[in-house]
Amino acid sequence: MLHDRLNQKQKNPNQKHGKSPLRGYARWSGIAFQMAMVVAVGYFAGWKVDQWLKTTDSRGTLTGIIIGVITAMVLVIRMILQTKNQE
Repeated sequence: MLHDRLNQKQKNPNQKHGKSPLRGYARWSGIAFQMAMVVAVGYFAGWKVDQWLKTTDSRGTLTGIIIGVITAMVLVIRMILQTKNQE
């Protein structure tokens, strides 16, 4: 019985420690969704600042998007480093 389990793990090198490859896909798609939501929140906050200040140009929106993208990149880098440390 133990021998069968060891052979099964050796046959599929993509699975580490019995984890499914779908788990990795779910993790990365979650990161992508989080990244999109952070940028969307930055856009919405900037848009609201533009409305509040009654500006004709989109400085607030652009600033919100830039802050959202930077924040999303920082979060992605942290998650990548965390994943790398777990392996």
